[in-house]
Amino acid sequence: MKKILVILSVSLAALVASSCSTDNLDIPQKFVVSYDDIFGDPNNEANAFSALVTVYNHVFRGLGRGNANTNAGIWSPQLNLWNAPSDDIWATGWNFGDNEPVAQLNEFRFDYSNQMVESFYRNMYASIYPANELILSFDKTTNANVKRYIAEARVWRAWCYMQLAIGWGTPPLVTEVLVGDVYPENSAPGEVLDFVIKELGEAAADLPSKPSKTNRDATIRLTKEAAYSFLGKAQIFAGKYADAMNNLKTNVIDKNLYELVSGPALNDLFHKGGKYSTEAIFEFNVYLNAAMPAGSWNAILPGQHNDNWAWHKGNWFANNGPSQMYNGWGGPNVSGSFGDALIENDGIGSHRRKAAFFTYDEVLYNLTWSTDGANPTVDLKRKDAGRGVRRGGDANGILGNSGYFHQKRGTREADIFSGRSPYSDKNYMIMRYAEVLLLYAEACVQSGQNIPHALQMVNMIQERAGSQTISSSLTMDVIKNEKRFELWMEGCRWADLVRWGDAAEVLKNKGEGPNKNAVPKFLGSARITAKGDEIDPTWEFTGDHGTWDDRDKWVIHYWPHPRLGAFVKGKHELFPFPKWAIERNKILKQNPGY
Repeated sequence: MKKILVILSVSLAALVASSCSTDNLDIPQKFVVSYDDIFGDPNNEANAFSALVTVYNHVFRGLGRGNANTNAGIWSPQLNLWNAPSDDIWATGWNFGDNEPVAQLNEFRFDYSNQMVESFYRNMYASIYPANELILSFDKTTNANVKRYIAEARVWRAWCYMQLAIGWGTPPLVTEVLVGDVYPENSAPGEVLDFVIKELGEAAADLPSKPSKTNRDATIRLTKEAAYSFLGKAQIFAGKYADAMNNLKTNVIDKNLYELVSGPALNDLFHKGGKYSTEAIFEFNVYLNAAMPAGSWNAILPGQHNDNWAWHKGNWFANNGPSQMYNGWGGPNVSGSFGDALIENDGIGSHRRKAAFFTYDEVLYNLTWSTDGANPTVDLKRKDAGRGVRRGGDANGILGNSGYFHQKRGTREADIFSGRSPYSDKNYMIMRYAEVLLLYAEACVQSGQNIPHALQMVNMIQERAGSQTISSSLTMDVIKNEKRFELWMEGCRWADLVRWGDAAEVLKNKGEGPNKNAVPKFLGSARITAKGDEIDPTWEFTGDHGTWDDRDKWVIHYWPHPRLGAFVKGKHELFPFPKWAIERNKILKQNPGY
């Protein structure tokens, strides 16, 4: 992929006069390219490409950093915003009160000042702005390359608007470069998704196809098939199921340019070993630029993702924890309802379950601990006081945990660039082929067409997963389950629950926390183990490791967690327009309930 480094600035140059001569004021500022130099010539291919790099950069940075305009915030807004409100994770952390902006989303007690809500909303518009600049400033009839650059900018603009439409319903639709005190009003219901569908369809025609199934560059730069895949998702959310079915089948599936990775390869799909796979529709490329300062904002997404979503080894005995897992802040973890449901559906030995999370037994005995040398056997490991979750009552226990430990989008030590902690050599997936197949299957069921073919696609995902459940018929319940299990932690679940009308029922008790009725319970060491569904009867506790009085479920929850929030029907189907936007745009109407 062609790479050009350009420094853009629209700030005022500082004037430094060393004498009274006006000639000294007419010296061009170094390393500054004027706005007109980039956007003044509609036929300049190099400048159009430079503007396109800016668009890609804004979208990528906007997914993982705080507010793009201010550099405020240290979170990963895209992953947190779309995953935290679902029923399948808990927002965890160092202790209760840590990770608060995400916990607010997780427990439906957020308001219009929530940092995740503001950051993602602002970042989407901060990405739309340079896309508008490129689209309006260059002539796509100049040559094929400029035509492609404009199409890519249109796709990213449409993708950003799709996020805004799904999350906020009626976001302002801005297709011009606004100057001065110009504030747009809310869009009409459905208007933005209609715009997205039109834009993606038109832009796809001006993009090249993926050259081959194994082409790596086509996973990190937009192609015709990526645009059509995004289009299919927009069509589904707009309720245009027959259109989505025809589009995804004709323009993506029948092209035979993608395939699911193998079952064992699922374990690496979101890690270093899974970069540029045949399953990636689009992923942002991460590579080590040794010249880039470690604290550069261009590096924030990989670093913040790793820190925020990694395990916190301070939660484990001796600040230790398994050596395979990177030491971060302990962000999300697996809800008990999801872990139990996936095991029941797939079987505990499925590729998909193993790629998603570890059981506590696996953490204790299958992963590597620093005390293994003195405890080489399972029997000795059971008696090892130096491994396991720390005792309850200690501020270093694990908050919001149901006995499963995520690894799918967590970070392994092997993912980290050598000597470059916390930055990792793993790409950032935006969409993969499994999601396309499940969107297609839903479109078929909802439209009542091509159901035998759609069932084949779903079976292909189930078989690759190594699941013990292989569907013989296709219903919406089958699709809902498969999307839940296959796309866990990929930002789909909450939006799907809302779209299906299931959110109010599924999420009605979400704010109660993982152990709503109980006093704190402790899981102190490896002396508690699991053999199938039975608790090992040989376990025992010594000292202050505590007791465990609930043998029916894995429950590790260290602080009383009273009901703090609840999903409110008619309110939480949408996010609030952030305080930042409401205060500046007086004609912007807030979503109901906020």
